[in-house]
Amino acid sequence: TATAFTAPKSPLGLARRAPAAPTAPSMTIKITLKPNESVDSAIMRLRREVNKSGHLRALRTKRYFEDSREKAKRKLAESRRKMKFARTMKRNQAARAP
Repeated sequence: TATAFTAPKSPLGLARRAPAAPTAPSMTIKITLKPNESVDSAIMRLRREVNKSGHLRALRTKRYFEDSREKAKRKLAESRRKMKFARTMKRNQAARAP
C-alpha cells in the first residue's frame, strides 16, 4: 500500500511550515543597447538600474542574520534617509516654483 507524506507535527499539534524561500525583488532588469553606444556607458546604465531597483540592498541585508535590535536600527536609518530625501525634494520644488 502507498502512504502519503504528512508533515511532522509540532508539540502543540500544529503542522510545521516549510521554511520560506528567500525573497528577492521580482523586477527583472533589462537594458537595450543604443546604436553606437559604448560598452562602458551600457555597463554604467546597468549599474544605475541595479542600484535603483534595490536588488543589491536586499541581498546585503539578507546575507547575515540580524536580530531585532539591529533590524530596528536599520529601519530607523532607512526612515531617516527617506525623510532627508523628501525634505531635499520639497526644497528643490519650492526653489523651482516661480
